[in-house]
Amino acid sequence: MGFCKNFYFFPILLLILFFSIAVAQDSLPFFDNFDDGDCGDWMVYDIAPYADGPSNWVVIAGVLTQTSNIYTTEDEYSVYTGTRIITGDTSWSDYSFSVELKSTDDDGVGLLFRYRNEGDYYRYIRVEDEGNGGPFRRIERCSDSVFTILAQDIEPISYPPNYYCVTVWVSGESIKVFEEGVSVLTACDTTYSSGMIGFMCYANNGSFFDNVAVVPGLVIDSIATQIRAGPYVQNPEENAITIMWETTAETDGKLYWGESLIYTDSIDATYGKMHEVRIEGLSPQTRYYYAVGVEDTIISGEEYYFDTKPHPTTPYRMAIWGDNRTDYISHEHVVDAIIEECPLVAVNVGDVVTSGTVYEQWVNEYFWPARNLLKNTASYISIGNHEVDADWFDYYVCQPNNEHWFSVRYGPAYLIFIDTNRLYFPLSTQYNWIYDELSSTEAQEAPWLFVFHHHPPYSEGWDSPGYDGEQDIRDYLVPLYEYYDVDICFAGHTHDYERGEKDGVAYVISGGGGAALDTWQQDWSYIFVYQSLYQYIILDIDTSYVIFRCYDWDGCLVDSTLFGIYLGSEETPTDKPLDVTIFGSAPNPFNDIVRIDYYTSNLEDIEITIHDITGKRIAKIAEGSVAPGNHSVWWDTRETKRRSSVPSGVYIVNLVCRTKTVEHKIILAK
Repeated sequence: MGFCKNFYFFPILLLILFFSIAVAQDSLPFFDNFDDGDCGDWMVYDIAPYADGPSNWVVIAGVLTQTSNIYTTEDEYSVYTGTRIITGDTSWSDYSFSVELKSTDDDGVGLLFRYRNEGDYYRYIRVEDEGNGGPFRRIERCSDSVFTILAQDIEPISYPPNYYCVTVWVSGESIKVFEEGVSVLTACDTTYSSGMIGFMCYANNGSFFDNVAVVPGLVIDSIATQIRAGPYVQNPEENAITIMWETTAETDGKLYWGESLIYTDSIDATYGKMHEVRIEGLSPQTRYYYAVGVEDTIISGEEYYFDTKPHPTTPYRMAIWGDNRTDYISHEHVVDAIIEECPLVAVNVGDVVTSGTVYEQWVNEYFWPARNLLKNTASYISIGNHEVDADWFDYYVCQPNNEHWFSVRYGPAYLIFIDTNRLYFPLSTQYNWIYDELSSTEAQEAPWLFVFHHHPPYSEGWDSPGYDGEQDIRDYLVPLYEYYDVDICFAGHTHDYERGEKDGVAYVISGGGGAALDTWQQDWSYIFVYQSLYQYIILDIDTSYVIFRCYDWDGCLVDSTLFGIYLGSEETPTDKPLDVTIFGSAPNPFNDIVRIDYYTSNLEDIEITIHDITGKRIAKIAEGSVAPGNHSVWWDTRETKRRSSVPSGVYIVNLVCRTKTVEHKIILAK
């Protein structure tokens, strides 16, 4: 689980294990970091009668997570309970019980220890919410389901923004609780001398537990100064890049980098909480590995790297997603799927948080769920309305120009980012800038011209009738897009996936990044594809073509198309007889998905099927009428797998039309 697991907690505990094994109690020490994706050895109890239940204990990305708001309704403010999860042995007596804990809700979360049964145990509980009787921290004894306060702190408190270490030490009659190595409560009680351990939640729908350890003796651990956000990669150029990270306290920082894990260069970061380091003098389209130094700890590893921008003609892969706000669990599901596609750069089309003025949401809803993508993939944000033009956007983001509207040449594509929350009417500052950018020589001579802004000009979906896109964008910006030959306009705002085309410009909504999905409301003749689902887009960009694919959050292909002309061989379709032919496939051999490229000289009714070498049909991938010209179709074996396994081997593509059958060999190599 991030840097905390790797650099603070387990090395200390393994050292303790070495010296304590001879005196360990039966079945101690005990460790669980949930990296196996399972909590099957833990027992869940929901305490009835309850509301907003049942509980939802699940392991996500190697972290035990509870996301239900369940709470017990009977004597609510006497019991402060809802759900609990238990493991261990009732023989465990004197031990240190530690966990790395995070809460994104302000209601109750706690540790249970010397747990005998559902009605008899000790607990340490924190509640921040004043509306529910907080704030307080307590050590309590539960006897026959009746709670007695043994020690209490009612000073104003708030949950730390990220993970913090909590340790409960029980020895004889003594009970001590430590947070980040600091003693916070002490009590004495002789009621229970041994028991299991566990966690509890009261009306808390954002509880995270990692790196659980139960060891004999006193072991006090601390995560010390934490990285709250990042590190993450920003504002890449061919010869420069920015690395940013935020710490929980003001501290010195240092950045190390090199073309291998043997770092050859370093630079000091400015003292403070937010650290922003610009590296100059790099080589184009080169991978570098980096490490971040915080106090005496270095966060490093082969997963911490960045790539400088490619040359203007170098092909690359881009990921696009957006509207991930609010539901950070769904957001992380989408991001995990994006990571599997290995993009060189990623673009979020906005609404990365529910409210940009709420500091905590920037980590909880964006930087934490997307951490494993952002730490090694350069990214841009096309600011959304939910960011509300807050200062926190400028605090966390490093982008060209004024960070709200800017342009970037990225390989064969020229990217223009527009802030549709600010004025973009004729004669406004931003409109004049948009006009200058679209008409510039660099934009017009680039093989591809893409525009990004949060609000869409056309939308078929919404959460209720009445919204069909932005009329002002249709009035003021769409004519510019058409005149200056914009290839694709990407937007979000509507929580779905939509793709269409009008007067040579493709319009795409990629708003399925995690927020609650919208539903279809009205039809636009310009929109060809509508899907209400969690999704992302992958673009493979070359000088002569763009392969466009939309996937759902499980990596299943939803939609695909080809912009430009892809030539699968040195011959072009015009070099061939005016007929029907398959002129290429890519990649070949392939792993999961292969693109079949074919040409028709006339309007044709075609059928394309896949067969194994015995002639058995495996899949039908296309059927219907096609116009004259170049065409592409994709075979995604992951979809075929739903019906039967598709093993590695040689397969034959059959294209059948009214005049002939064309065959083409492809190789699936897993």
